[in-house]
Amino acid sequence: MTLKEYILQTPKGDEITVWDDTYDIEVYFYNQISDVWDKAMMDLADMLNVVEIGNGGVVVDLYELIERNIDNPEFERLFIDVDTDAIMDDIESILAGNVSEGWFVKFVNCLR
Repeated sequence: MTLKEYILQTPKGDEITVWDDTYDIEVYFYNQISDVWDKAMMDLADMLNVVEIGNGGVVVDLYELIERNIDNPEFERLFIDVDTDAIMDDIESILAGNVSEGWFVKFVNCLR
């Protein structure tokens, strides 16, 4: 099951706590699409596989998704250090909205 499929089973507007199965991170997704950012988050959720459903959230394969796509040359335009571990060090900040919508859309597109 993808994270998007899981999200769509929850009530509109619900916050879903998401952890990675490799890195100790906690990020949040919402069952809503009201702007470009929300659409990009849902596009990302569609690429993430749910590894485990736990008490209060889900575990996904975010590290593996980035690792599979790290050779995409577009990453060099987005990051100074094109390394999965370096990206994962920043992923909570990225998914919390500390980047522009345009940058985030490019990031999500790199993962396709």
